[in-house]
Formats: sequence, C-alpha cells, structure tokens
Amino acid sequence: MADNIELKKIDDDFAIQLLEILNNDEKLKAELGTSDHDISKEEFINHNNKWAKSTNSEIFVIVLNGRAIGTISLSHQNIKENKAQVGYWIRCD
Repeated sequence: MADNIELKKIDDDFAIQLLEILNNDEKLKAELGTSDHDISKEEFINHNNKWAKSTNSEIFVIVLNGRAIGTISLSHQNIKENKAQVGYWIRCD
C-alpha cells in the first residue's frame, strides 16, 4: 500500500486516535506543555473549538494511511490583509 497523507476534519474516531498520541507520546507532551495530565475527549474537543473561535482558525487532522498522526491548523486568518499562520504537530515515533 502506498503512503497517502490526507488532511481531514476531526471526527470522533480521529479525536480518539489523536488523544492516544497526545496522552502517550512523552516527547510531544513535554513540547506541547500537556505532560501534567491526560486529556479527555471532551477537553480536547472543547479546547479546539474555543481556540479555533478565538483565533479565527481551522484545525485538521493529518492522516497517514487512514490513521491520525497529528494536526495542522490555519489560524489568525485575516482575509483583508491576506495573512494567516500555520501550526502543526506530528507524533514523535
């Protein structure tokens, strides 16, 4: 099977896969500053929704061969000034 990378909206299945990464990838947890506790699905979804709204952002899951490997976002979008920021994280293994 060829390696296929896709960007998709985060649904419940992808949220669970992303939580597995966020709660078990020690290096990523340290880099993101979430190493003090495991994140619940509700916390993950609520945080992403609140952050996306407050920063005028879109967040997508990065999918490799059907499995979530990280997220990518287009944030602080300003159509009038043709500006935005891109941020991402990918599992460390």
